[in-house]
Amino acid sequence: MDSSTAVYCSTYNESELHNILARWNADSSHAGVLALVAEADKNVIPQLQNLFNRQSTPLIGAFFPELLIKGQLTSNGFTIMKIGSSPNSIIREHISDSEECMDDTVGSIAEICEHNNSADNKNTLVLIIDAMVPKIASLLEKLYLRLGDAVNYMGINCGSESFKPMPCIFDNKQFVQDAVLAFTIPNEQGAILEHGYHMPNKMIAATSTSNNCIVSINWRPAFEVYSEMVFSQYGVKVTKENFYENAVHFPFGIVRADGEVLVRIPVSLQDDGSLFCVGEVPENSVLALLKAEDADSSTTVEHIVKHFAAQAPQTLLTFYCAGRRMHMGDNAASELSALQQKLNSTNIVGALSLGEIGSSTKDGYPLFHNATLVCTAWGS
Repeated sequence: MDSSTAVYCSTYNESELHNILARWNADSSHAGVLALVAEADKNVIPQLQNLFNRQSTPLIGAFFPELLIKGQLTSNGFTIMKIGSSPNSIIREHISDSEECMDDTVGSIAEICEHNNSADNKNTLVLIIDAMVPKIASLLEKLYLRLGDAVNYMGINCGSESFKPMPCIFDNKQFVQDAVLAFTIPNEQGAILEHGYHMPNKMIAATSTSNNCIVSINWRPAFEVYSEMVFSQYGVKVTKENFYENAVHFPFGIVRADGEVLVRIPVSLQDDGSLFCVGEVPENSVLALLKAEDADSSTTVEHIVKHFAAQAPQTLLTFYCAGRRMHMGDNAASELSALQQKLNSTNIVGALSLGEIGSSTKDGYPLFHNATLVCTAWGS
């Protein structure tokens, strides 16, 4: 990987890190750093904070289930990525406490965007959000009402694939949960997001929901209806015991008025029969039971490559949904390898994510998805 933009470290080596930071600061005074850490090595975060504080280098970051390095997933180590100047960033925690906390968070994020925006070049707002935050879609709606298309949007969920609350977002001093890390990068091209799920004709209604939980469908217990639909449409028997391994193959789609489909993967079955999803499901949403694209399909990769074909970036910051990886199985590695091969002059780096934010069209409305790839160019 080009050390001018990103370096992957399999282990913590203070001397090596010191040399990297010295090179980066020589090229760009007061360069900031984004760190992506594998969950298995999250204990390295305090060491990174200590080193970066001693070097007076701004640090922001989060941990993820796995990392993506040169188009391949790995469960260890960390990646540091140079941000051209001190990151224009903010961390806000306790954002689920109240509507007031959410509004304050939106105001703080909007301020950093408005302060650093340019009339000549549009910035990209990158959001890294704790996967356990229950109202991500609401956060996006409020941000868009404030900022509109003055910025491009890209985001991902971080944390543990166990979906247990724990600190997962950090900067030089903080290591927190129930939080969002927001920062801007100069990126006129924006991000692209694709999932490739197909929508059948049959629609249902989420007649009772609570943030991320679908309580009832068509006025019946959600799991009861879900298991019946999967069996009748696809011949698969979903039980409490095999729920998660099957749910990734048959997620819900929220059907928007403009025809766009938001994927919601049920990740756990609650004791009362409700289905917990990563991402909000508004009450009375029109839903469809989706069928994922075939594991050997190339459609998603082709769409992403087409978006970046005119101006292939030196480094492509890429996040691959953990639920998509479960659905694709061994073909997940093939899909990422195909992306790397088709953009052969580009270094592909990022992480396995727990939900993604982006748009399938340039300057489109930012939406929260599951089961996608989301990518953006990362400058040196």
